[in-house]
Amino acid sequence: MPYYSLLCLILTLANALTLDTPSTAWEVGDNTTVNWSSTSEDPSTFALQLYEIYYNQLYTVSDDVATSLGSLTFPVPVVSQGSAWTLRAVNASDTTQAPYAQSGVFGIWAI
Repeated sequence: MPYYSLLCLILTLANALTLDTPSTAWEVGDNTTVNWSSTSEDPSTFALQLYEIYYNQLYTVSDDVATSLGSLTFPVPVVSQGSAWTLRAVNASDTTQAPYAQSGVFGIWAI
């Protein structure tokens, strides 16, 4: 797992796309907004995913996000509760590639 994290870090440094880490835990069902910054060098679209790092759980929030938007609001989906979730911006055409960007870790809890 540490090697994968290092690889993701190196590859995300190659892009300027940066996902903001949520400052508080999310609650399932609440609307939340994810913000990011980008440059003209970044891809024009990406897929936004929630990724749970310990159990390797993946949930696609949207598979066609315009990078130029800078933010996306959506209801927090029903996922496993925990404090090891991250956001990932990935290639929408091939989600198996290393992420363009990954946020820090945050929690998702049920109401």
